[in-house]
Amino acid sequence: MKRWAYAVAATMTLLASTAGSQVRGTQFLNPDAFLGGYADPGWYKNNIPFFEAPERELQDVYYYRWYAFRQHLRYATPGVGYIVNEFVNAVEYSQKFDTINAAAGHHIYEARWLRDPRYLDDYQTFWLRGGGSLRQYSFWAADAYYARYLVNADAAFLEDLLPELVENFEGWSDHYEPSVGLYWQVPVWDASEFTIGSYQTNDPYHGGKGYRPSLNAYQYGDALALSHIARLSGDAALASRFVSRAAEIKDSTQRKLWDPARRFFFHMMRDNQAQGYNQPEGTLLDGREHFGFVPWYFNMPDPEYSAAWAALVDPQGFAAPYGPTTAERRHRFFMKDALAGCCRWTGVSWPFATSQVLTALANLLNNYSQSYVTRDDYFRLLRNYALSQYKNGRPYVAEALHPDTGQWIYDGIGHSEHYNHSTYNDLVITGLVGIRPRADNTFEVNPLVPGTWPYFCLENVPYHGHLMTVLYDRDGTRYGQGQGLRVYQDGVLLGASSTLQRLTVPMGAPVVSAKPARQENFAANPYGRGYPEVSASYTFRLDDAWRALDGRIYYEDIPNSRWTNYESPNASDWLGVDFGSVRSVNEVRLHLYTDGGGVRPPASYDVQSWNGSSWVSIPSQLKSPATPQGDALNRVSFPAVSTRKIRVVFQNPPGAKVGVVELEAWGPAVTGFADSFDSGTASQWTTYGGGWSVTSGQYAVTSAGGKSVANSTRFSDFTFTARVTVGASGDAGLLLRVTNPGPGNDAHNGYYVGLVPRTGEVVLGKMNGAWQQLGNAPAAVTANTSHLLKVVAQRNTLQVYVNDLSTPRLSVDDATFTEGAIGVRSYQADARFDDIRVTNRFLFEAESGVVTHAEVRSSTAASGGGYVGGLDQADSAVELRDLAVAKAGRYSVRITYANGTSGASSHALSVNGGAPQTVVYAPTGGWGRFDTVTVGVTLRSGTNTLRFSKADQFAELDAVELIPRL
Repeated sequence: MKRWAYAVAATMTLLASTAGSQVRGTQFLNPDAFLGGYADPGWYKNNIPFFEAPERELQDVYYYRWYAFRQHLRYATPGVGYIVNEFVNAVEYSQKFDTINAAAGHHIYEARWLRDPRYLDDYQTFWLRGGGSLRQYSFWAADAYYARYLVNADAAFLEDLLPELVENFEGWSDHYEPSVGLYWQVPVWDASEFTIGSYQTNDPYHGGKGYRPSLNAYQYGDALALSHIARLSGDAALASRFVSRAAEIKDSTQRKLWDPARRFFFHMMRDNQAQGYNQPEGTLLDGREHFGFVPWYFNMPDPEYSAAWAALVDPQGFAAPYGPTTAERRHRFFMKDALAGCCRWTGVSWPFATSQVLTALANLLNNYSQSYVTRDDYFRLLRNYALSQYKNGRPYVAEALHPDTGQWIYDGIGHSEHYNHSTYNDLVITGLVGIRPRADNTFEVNPLVPGTWPYFCLENVPYHGHLMTVLYDRDGTRYGQGQGLRVYQDGVLLGASSTLQRLTVPMGAPVVSAKPARQENFAANPYGRGYPEVSASYTFRLDDAWRALDGRIYYEDIPNSRWTNYESPNASDWLGVDFGSVRSVNEVRLHLYTDGGGVRPPASYDVQSWNGSSWVSIPSQLKSPATPQGDALNRVSFPAVSTRKIRVVFQNPPGAKVGVVELEAWGPAVTGFADSFDSGTASQWTTYGGGWSVTSGQYAVTSAGGKSVANSTRFSDFTFTARVTVGASGDAGLLLRVTNPGPGNDAHNGYYVGLVPRTGEVVLGKMNGAWQQLGNAPAAVTANTSHLLKVVAQRNTLQVYVNDLSTPRLSVDDATFTEGAIGVRSYQADARFDDIRVTNRFLFEAESGVVTHAEVRSSTAASGGGYVGGLDQADSAVELRDLAVAKAGRYSVRITYANGTSGASSHALSVNGGAPQTVVYAPTGGWGRFDTVTVGVTLRSGTNTLRFSKADQFAELDAVELIPRL
């Protein structure tokens, strides 16, 4: 960090609001007193609980770790939103948007305490539906998702992801050995290469394949979490199945991986001969590793196994001044090659492991009765962990450190800084302060602080939709609220104890606020190629304007993620973005950079938009703050403008220049587009050549041809339908994934689907300044006849339907263009277009299906105003046909239903005539009161049929949405 200033809590100030709702918290701490040296203090005030403690290092590392986490929050692209990175720069083995799933469980546990729910809503959805590599490494996914629910109480979000979480659990079956009853993993894909076990094989990096306490504990935790989520969704059978599965994993782990003589859980190799491990099959490893503590992370072992924890404080075990170690000291390979370079997990102190051990230890102290370790041991280890997170006298975290000296030994420049691979703040909140998240309306706190502490305060923690404060004041003089332990809910005293002890108090029911309409950052470009495209009037030679669109907000020098006009000869300069097509934008966010010297906040700035021929200042700009502020977020809101390009013109401050960490352009998320031209105008369109008009409720173009692009549209995966009428000559049709449009039939990037009456066919091709045909097929196209044209675009597959919506005429794979606007085009033809509709949601109304022995009813509460009720007969059914998808594979089906009974009801769902699966509907509190449930199905490429038939009890059906998994 450029600056560092220590601070203590002093005066009181107001801290209020959780994202999406307005609630008032307490005012015992002054947030400004803790944020010296941190850029953009407003982000911390809006998001984090504030913490005060009498031991400075514990407190300072707490704020530093929120800073470090924020360094790795990244906006990826519209539709995906926020993700969390592990490294400050990409590594060769990172996956989509530079993500790595190895520490994703830690990310979720840590960030569940942030007030803005969007960060984790986006990130968790990304892993399951956005193309995240969910099983690249071991990952306790379902457990982490459920752990977040215990904090935010958002059951609907969690239940919606249940099918993918179940399938992720079952996906590990390729690592399950039924004859042993355990899951196996290769240590390197358990995030721990070069272990004391792999060094005993013929491949120290990849070797050591076997049954590990870690992965089996993860699977146990996931199974138990899935049982809870299934119970939330009303599926008792699924809940029971996963309770049984968890019990089976627990039994096998305790029988097979526990050594009663050494009293520890051990790794057990498999395929020993093949990997050169000279021991019989079934032999437990000859040394303890930190993974043997991981089962307690999930409260898995029975009480009699608690003896394992004696090793944690054993001087020849895991004890170390900056520990715990990753392997026990007494092993012959302890610290083998540890100083030879990253990464050897033979004994170093590893924050990833320390986080797991401390979480497990807090569980042990809270949920077990044992005599091997005490709360003092927890505090000592947590304090050592805090002390280890320093470098050059300032808080810092990298990859691993020497357990005896505290020196960071895996700490690459431009690589390891602020390494986001562990938790710390979750340990402070759930262990040290002792908030124990739970599903009921009871608030539980059990501080593990030393009895010598005179005070501590954790203020305005978001929990179940409330703001909770926990404070302890031994003599009542620190906070002036009286002596002892006190708990507040939304600023009101909820419970108290005169001493430090476990305190449980009834609290208010969860408040889950409705989520605001989704906004997207249309300027984000994480890979720096294609559109959106950056430009600037001047860029300093050591900077790069593209970095201002990369989704990263780094105010620091490592890595350099900014644009500046340093050394510019101009009195003013501009930084701009070309979206590639017209977007609707209502806010620009500028993260301004300052180094306190040659780069400072601008004297003033103006946000401008491109009107097609010139730059104009956007009217009614509301700037916050009013005066530009460096190292901070500067927001500019205004009535929405539709434009292809925006720029910000900066007036340089006296004697300095200007810098931008990130330029963001926000507007409403686009989920669909429709135009029937009944208004008599084409106000939603921009033409590029040709004579266009609205005639008789249709969009018409003369025989000279041309194209028109729909404003503020940008789609990736979608369904596009329109009625197209073409004259006798030429061709006409639909444009998709269009960027960079200009005058001329082929002057754009994107795809075109055209109807050709002269040959009676449909053609599909792409343009990049010139036409390239990708496919054609007969389609009985005739001149001057309205044809229903439909395109389904899904990743690199494009499918085209003409009139017959049950069978695609064309199916082409091409990955040239991934997203863009939609439009219409004519080439040397008179043409008319009508009923244009685009949606990136595969949403189907139940009442539009084939209804058997049931009835269509009306309701303003229903999607589309109607639903199917009276599904009461043995043969009652709703069949949805011609559900078109371009990609075969697994999909989630989100079903909107009503169940007015007092218990669970169900339908039998069959896909394409296959064997049915049971869909369980929890009660909704009345008929015509709708909720959702999500299940997984396998669909074929092309059209599909879903049939819902009556099963147990009664339920009404409103709508069905197919959700692709990227």
